[in-house]
Amino acid sequence: MGEVYNGTDDDLRFVKVTANFYTNSGQLLDTEFTYVILTTLPAFDKSCFDLLIPQPAGWGYYTFEPVGYWDDADPPHALEISNTSTSYQSTFGWYKILGEVTNEEPYRLEFVYPVGTVYDQQGIVLGCTSTYVSSKHLDPGQKSSFEMLFSGRDYLNVATYRVQAEGNPSINSR
Repeated sequence: MGEVYNGTDDDLRFVKVTANFYTNSGQLLDTEFTYVILTTLPAFDKSCFDLLIPQPAGWGYYTFEPVGYWDDADPPHALEISNTSTSYQSTFGWYKILGEVTNEEPYRLEFVYPVGTVYDQQGIVLGCTSTYVSSKHLDPGQKSSFEMLFSGRDYLNVATYRVQAEGNPSINSR
């Protein structure tokens, strides 16, 4: 897990992260890639990724290749995150973020999904996930709630979190 920072003046899309795993002597054992969860990574912003790969037998170290991307992205849509709250469920070690997303565009957005990143006290990424808002679409000014669950490990050490959101413009409303 980690984050990619877009230090360019352009909004980027399809930001690709590739990791290579090597033996201690430098023999390539495996390679895997993923994309940051946001389709569009705004200029001078960051978004998380979660690269799932089983540890190859005999691996000694890994490296990341330079990030790949397309620099022809449309500007991100105006979505406001509000009314967020968090809770930790000690029985299973889950961490939950609740909140609302409001469409501030003058057109309908469909498939609106919040993306959450949780950090420890040092700012290290502990988790990265996404979900969809409760409504199928958001008309201009419409608000919808979401519930985002981080599971699969103990999230006791979460100190801070960040929520971003993205959606697709409706073909019929633009």
